[in-house]
Amino acid sequence: DPRIRPWYTSTQTESRVYWTDVYLFTTAQTPGISATYPVLDQYGNKAAVVGVNIALHSLSDFLSELEVSKNGVVFITNANHELIAFPDASKLTTVKADSNLRRVSLIHELPQKWIRDAYDHYRLNKQSRFVTHTEDEKYITTVAPFPKAFSSEWKVFVIIPERDVLGSVNKVLLETLAIVAGIFFLSLLAMQLFSRRIS
Repeated sequence: DPRIRPWYTSTQTESRVYWTDVYLFTTAQTPGISATYPVLDQYGNKAAVVGVNIALHSLSDFLSELEVSKNGVVFITNANHELIAFPDASKLTTVKADSNLRRVSLIHELPQKWIRDAYDHYRLNKQSRFVTHTEDEKYITTVAPFPKAFSSEWKVFVIIPERDVLGSVNKVLLETLAIVAGIFFLSLLAMQLFSRRIS
């Protein structure tokens, strides 16, 4: 009976679009969200609900195509610390040990410690930009909320190893040093030739 499901019960009698947070679709067992709209009777009571399901795998596919840096990652999470979207879509769900039923994965179930450390830092400090340390590596994190028009508290995390950022800077520095060394060498050569001509 769909009338007992959260997407139906959370739809009120105000005529507007309602959004659910992430949940597993019953049949497909994949994470998604629903957009709903109430159908009211002549007395203003909820007579029915029109709902549209939106699977989130396409969002993860989009993130997998983003290349923020060589080893960086972009993911989306909600206020319940659940994974909304992640470049590896297989990480979005996990199987409960006690019942063998699937559920939405939590951030702390990701194998990457540097992602977990960055997320814990954000939970404690609520900073939109910060640097964390994991196993002698530095990671730069930026956090941005979804627009307020979206009812769920979703946030986008971008985490980049500092070496990825400094790698491009170091490359530019090395190229600059090579150019300077080349100019210096040519200058010395020109000065020697010029001094010989004078002598």
